[in-house]
Amino acid sequence: MIFFGEHLWIHYYHSSKIAKRSLITYWSVFDVAQKEDKLTKLQKESQSTDLWSNQNRARRVMKTLASLENEIKSWKKLKERLNYALELAELGDESLTADLESEVKSIQAEIEKREFDAMLSGDFDQGDA
Repeated sequence: MIFFGEHLWIHYYHSSKIAKRSLITYWSVFDVAQKEDKLTKLQKESQSTDLWSNQNRARRVMKTLASLENEIKSWKKLKERLNYALELAELGDESLTADLESEVKSIQAEIEKREFDAMLSGDFDQGDA
């Protein structure tokens, strides 16, 4: 016999698992590994003494560098949050139900936002409208 609380934990656990699969898929689709490689190259380039001989190039490199750092950090933070939610779900502690529910909803909303942002992304989307 499954009690209501047990059913909720099973639901949150499966919701967390689904969210984790979604995150793994998006991690690949958004090619975080490629962005990390690009970040490494740009970091090396930013340390070059001749970078600043071309001010426009230097500004573009530094802007791209900052953008990539923020994006990668954001993906890693989302992954940490999801792993934490999965750990909570695996505990099966009913006193954590509200926290888990809130976190799962927040993670799902964040993934949906990123999907939407991805639909709007393109070559000119970094600039002003």
